[in-house]
Amino acid sequence: MFHPFSSQDLEEIVLKELDKWAVRALKRHNIAVKWDPKLVHSLTLDYNESYGFRSIKHEVEKRVINIMAAAYEREEIKDGSQILLKLADDRRTVLIVNE
Repeated sequence: MFHPFSSQDLEEIVLKELDKWAVRALKRHNIAVKWDPKLVHSLTLDYNESYGFRSIKHEVEKRVINIMAAAYEREEIKDGSQILLKLADDRRTVLIVNE
């Protein structure tokens, strides 16, 4: 039997996932990605104990990576960009700010 993750564990998992995608964006598109700490916390809130790590991975992909990919396709983010990921006022929606 597995024990549920602590809030610190969850934040570390989110950071590892974000780091993984940031490295990928940098290598493939020369896009530097940073994020607001509030975003990290927000991504931990939808943790589902039944799905464990997969629920965090899913949230990062759904709420961050898919948004970044769509912005890239619309050319709102271009190769060589520097972006900041942060939460909108609704504390749920991820915004991409070009720096």
